[in-house]
Amino acid sequence: MSFKFEEGKMYMMPVVFGPCVTPRQKPEGGRWIYDEPTKTTHYKVVCEVERETLESILPEKYELLSPHVIITFSALRNIAWLQGGGYDIVHVEVPVHFRGEKDDFIAMFEPVLWEDVTDPIITGREQLGYSKIFGFIETMKEENGIARGSIATHDFTFLEMMVNTNEKPEDEETLKKVLCNPKNAGKVHFKYMPRTDAPFTTADACYSVLGPSNWNPPADLDQSDCPPTESIFCRGELTWHRPEWKDAPAQAHILQFLHDMGCKRYIGAQKQVVYSHADVYAQHIVE
Repeated sequence: MSFKFEEGKMYMMPVVFGPCVTPRQKPEGGRWIYDEPTKTTHYKVVCEVERETLESILPEKYELLSPHVIITFSALRNIAWLQGGGYDIVHVEVPVHFRGEKDDFIAMFEPVLWEDVTDPIITGREQLGYSKIFGFIETMKEENGIARGSIATHDFTFLEMMVNTNEKPEDEETLKKVLCNPKNAGKVHFKYMPRTDAPFTTADACYSVLGPSNWNPPADLDQSDCPPTESIFCRGELTWHRPEWKDAPAQAHILQFLHDMGCKRYIGAQKQVVYSHADVYAQHIVE
């Protein structure tokens, strides 16, 4: 008797052992609605950079909304599908206007993000279309209102962040416009998967996907156990280190770009603590 897919079940490689467990499927099958909310602590720093630099990495149908880059260190804890465990993320985001044949919206484009646990990297790349890669992330640690963290690949630390919650932002008005745009539809990603056939230059998948800001919980879900979001606008700094190819063999081209884009000026920073049951089930293709 040969292996057969079970209809209506989610699979990811290796598929022959049966349906997978992901943030969107329980071990026994069916949508996984978390019994308790996940706690996420974000530290964000916003920089103004050259418009032409950011436009050079935007896919077709994307227009730059403003010449800003948001770097975020996120610590996720109490994750149900990881048995209450957690992991860290470093995000790179750019505000854009997506103008497609069918879809038209404002969102944050995320050209790359790093995580420090393999399982969410795999599920995010395969199911959601996130451009996730691995990094060794030092969780932001806060003392006397000053938080510091860093991220490395192999033994090369390529980014350090400092956020000072005791100080006001350099430009609070612009900071709020960038981070709190009421028209923001969510996060948009550009999914690409190469076809397995030499010379490996054609795509099996090549399209944009949107994770809406407002997720779609079941009607009977009780979210009263989610404390209110905590937020403070403040100041922060980023220190990029430029690798040679030998320092980051698979990521040097990414890190060199991010280092070289520079920072014309700091706009400000934000510390935010969010509680949510969201499972990113509403992720979908946009055209």
